[in-house]
Amino acid sequence: MRFFRERRELLDTARRMSSAGLSHGTSGNLSTRVERGLLITATGMPYDEMGTEDMVELSFDGRAPLGQRLPSSEWRLHRDIYQRRADVNAIVHTHSRFCTTLACLRRPIPAVHYMIAVTGGSIVRCAPYATFGSEELSRATVETLGNDNACLMANHGMVAVGADLAAALKIASEVELLAEQYWRAIQVGEPRVLDEAEIAASDREVPELRPARANHTARARLNRNPFGDLQIEIIFACLFYRDCTQLARGGRQFKRGKPIRVRSKTQAC
Repeated sequence: MRFFRERRELLDTARRMSSAGLSHGTSGNLSTRVERGLLITATGMPYDEMGTEDMVELSFDGRAPLGQRLPSSEWRLHRDIYQRRADVNAIVHTHSRFCTTLACLRRPIPAVHYMIAVTGGSIVRCAPYATFGSEELSRATVETLGNDNACLMANHGMVAVGADLAAALKIASEVELLAEQYWRAIQVGEPRVLDEAEIAASDREVPELRPARANHTARARLNRNPFGDLQIEIIFACLFYRDCTQLARGGRQFKRGKPIRVRSKTQAC
């Protein structure tokens, strides 16, 4: 059995998710990225009855070694997020109470509290509905998630991603708390929503929010320019090479059809 350490960590995180009340019974699923694929929780098993052998290994083309249990029905969603997001190494999908309530209303979570910054954005969007386990659900959720760390899934639940399982579980827990705060607030009235400047100010005051926002900004820049600063360096290198080539050619004269070198200060490049 490969990836024993990762299996142990995935199992422990699944049990913490269940004991925290983020998923009831056998609902929800978790995964972690491994070499050339992922490990994901098995389908239809209570988390307190699982063992490390019940963490299912899958390749990115959906193939699994023989002798394993069936993977979670949402394995496509996990695979597609990993393939879309190189920065994600762990995924937590829950049917937590308040996130699912808002998802049934198809209502996103606005920035009613500064801790929304852990999601990397200023709103937790809600993906359109599609049948669970389907390619349509995966496409809709991946598109809605974008560069953020969490989103709701209409009439279904929520998904959170992170650099590791601890980070993904923390984000899932924070988003569930945000959903509860928002739900309770709208029972009384219409809550005031923080603007981008207020959220940015919170980032400066709360150190734990900075990594999520910084990663979100870096991912946004990377999406606008997939090659980042490297592309700019290559362009300048090409321009420098072109100029030097032109100067070198300008230092040649021809006599009787044969080139001869003419000494020039410009030949230094």
